[in-house]
This record gives sequence, C-alpha cells and structure tokens, in this order.
Amino acid sequence: MSDILQKRFGQLVIAGSVVLISLQLFAVARGWQFYQYDFRAFYLGGLLFLEGRDPYDFAALVAKSTQLGLADNNHPYLYHPLMLRVFAPFALLPYPVAFGLWLGLQVLSLGVIIWACLRYLAIPAAILFPLLAVGLNGTVAADLRAGQLSLILTALICLAFCAMQAGRPWRAASLVAIATVPKFWIAPMLGLLVNRLSGRAVTVLIFAIALVSALMALSYMLSPAQFATATNAARQIMSTEGPDMMQHGSALNALHSLGAVLGLSPAVSRAIWYGFVAVVIVISLTVWLRVLRANAPISGEIFALITLSTCLVAPRLIVYQWVVALPGLAFCVARLGLKARLALLGCALVPTLYIGRYALDHSLEAPATTLFDVVFYFSNLWIIFAAWLIAVTATLNSGRTEPHAVKTPFEDNNSVMTNRTAAGVL
Repeated sequence: MSDILQKRFGQLVIAGSVVLISLQLFAVARGWQFYQYDFRAFYLGGLLFLEGRDPYDFAALVAKSTQLGLADNNHPYLYHPLMLRVFAPFALLPYPVAFGLWLGLQVLSLGVIIWACLRYLAIPAAILFPLLAVGLNGTVAADLRAGQLSLILTALICLAFCAMQAGRPWRAASLVAIATVPKFWIAPMLGLLVNRLSGRAVTVLIFAIALVSALMALSYMLSPAQFATATNAARQIMSTEGPDMMQHGSALNALHSLGAVLGLSPAVSRAIWYGFVAVVIVISLTVWLRVLRANAPISGEIFALITLSTCLVAPRLIVYQWVVALPGLAFCVARLGLKARLALLGCALVPTLYIGRYALDHSLEAPATTLFDVVFYFSNLWIIFAAWLIAVTATLNSGRTEPHAVKTPFEDNNSVMTNRTAAGVL
C-alpha cells in the first residue's frame, strides 16, 4: 500500500471511529431518562445523603427515581461515605443538568486519554481511535451508557504517567491515589510511581499509599456504619463463587466458568486463579525490577505492563471496566509487525458479547455453559493476556534497544514514521 493510500485509509478509519463515538454519545444523551444508570445511583445516593436519609436504602432510592420520572432501571448506591461528598454537589442540580455535566466529564476524560496516548505513548491515531470506538466489546460505549467511573479513572492514570514523564512524581502520586480511592482494584497502578530504585522514588510511593490510607480512614470516620455497609457490599460482589454473567470478564470468572464446564468445584477454580494471579505478579515484578536495576527510562512499555497486569489480576471486571486496559493494549498493538498487529487489532474489535446477544440469542447476564462460551465470550481476557505477554517482552527489550518508531496499522517493520506524524493525523 502506497504512503498516500495508507494516509487516506488511516484518515477514513479515524473519521469512522469519531462518527461511531459521536453516535454513541448522541444515543446516551437522547436517552437521559434511561442511560447512565450507575451515575443515577451516584446522584440519588448523594440526594438522599443531602436529605439526611440512608443512601444505601435501595427502596428509598427507587422511590426517589420514580419521583424524578426516570426509567425503571435503577442500581443501588454502593460506594463508601467519602464518595457521597463527591457526588453530593451533582445532587444540588436538577437531574438533567447533572446528567449533562457528568456526560461532559466523561467526554473530557476521553479527550485526556486521547491526548496522553498520542503525545506521551505515541500511539498512532488509526490504531487508537477504532479501539476507543468499538474495542474490547465496546468498553468505552458501555462506560458511557452506564455512567461509570472507568473513563475518569483511566484519564487520571494517563495523567499520572504524563506527570512522571514530565518529572513531577508528587503530582503523579496524588492522581493515582485519587483514582484508587473509589476503585481499590486500581491500587497496583501505584507501581507507575517508581521510576528508579532510589530513596526519592520510595518516598513518593509511600506518600501515595499514605494518602490513600488517610482518605479511606477519613471515609470511615465520616460514618462507620455506612463504611461497613459499603465494605460488606464490595466483599459480597468480590466473593462470588461459581460462574457469573458473561459480561463479567475477569480471569476469576473465566476459570469459574471453565471449571463448571469441566466439572471442577468452585474451590478448585479459585485455587487455580490464585496460582494465575501469583504467576502474573511474579513475572511482572521481575520484569519491572529488572528494568529499574538497569536504570532504563520508564516508558510506555512499563505503563502497558502495569495497566495490563492490573486488569489480569482484578477479581471482577464488568465490560465497562476494560477501558483501563485500552491505552496499554493500543501501545502493544503498535509495537507488533504488520500481520500480528492487524490480527490482534482485528480480534480486539470483534464484539463477541454483542454477537452472542443479538445473533446467538445469548444474554449478557447469563453465565457461560459450554467450552465455546468460555473461549468466545471471554475474548477481552484472552486479548489482554496476549497484550500482557507482548508488554513483558517489550519491557525486557526496552533497555537494550533504541526507542521504537511509531507505525501506522498498515506499514511493515521496515516502514516507519516520526512521532510527530503519529501524534498528528496518524
């Protein structure tokens, strides 16, 4: 493919992706009485809190939703008391206005992710944009529909990486700590703060851990009873035994589902998961420490390694939570040779969950019951595992090779382009 055709095709891919994202945003905004149902829980929880009522009382939440004329698509409020103080300002506004502000915050977060990926990770836009539009079973669209926190948290993590690259570790520590407070499974991202084996790096890490601990302690002191309610709810969600719905795509649920197909007990499946988590952690830590000892610069390889590892070991990952993995996945895709790059990108763009839902009449809320279900519907997990293996290899080589040149999805390894071009049109 000639350079001109590559450029034109790349521009077409980007434009098509922008159109798809825009259509998704339009659909969510138009259906404001139905969509962003998780944000509705944040809003109503904050509203009940301001009224001096129990924000964890689901019946009261449903009654308030009905009073506001919203669709019967309610979710309970499950976050700890400190987050009530974050959501309460939205509850001071009429719901349509609060809805619009939250959707705008998500769009702003998406813009931050795009900016960080293009400028600091040097990912070609023709790789990044289709992944954001439909990648990993439309995880970005799922987050927009749910009104969840994944885009915001991913933006904070990307900004933390940018701050580290700019030599501002204290800012990075604060950003990662803030991202960890509402979603504790983000905690392994603290590894992004250690860019060399030095006293200062350890001090920055300790500061971030202390900040998270202080914020959680504050949350407990605000209301021990509500903190216990939120903690118990989180514990119940995380301790599910046996196969769960297929849109819960974590390694734990995949192993529970596979174990059920093979006739294994949930205890055996969980034990295998513990072993898997241990292997991922040991390999990732070994590679990470090797780079630190070599005093190699912390780059996109380390970012991808840590973010992808975090997703692999998370005990629960609903489809909208895979947003966190997208920048690392895009970075790994850009490193591959032409055939492997197109193969991995193509697999990541196949919406297996929605093929099952609309073509095979298989509900997203149903568990996997066959080997085909496990292989097909847990595609996000297999893709991120493959990207993690690429990140491990790339990180090991990052200190021994020249920084890689950024390529479009359509060039082979002998055809390269500058980072300026990658951060621009392609």
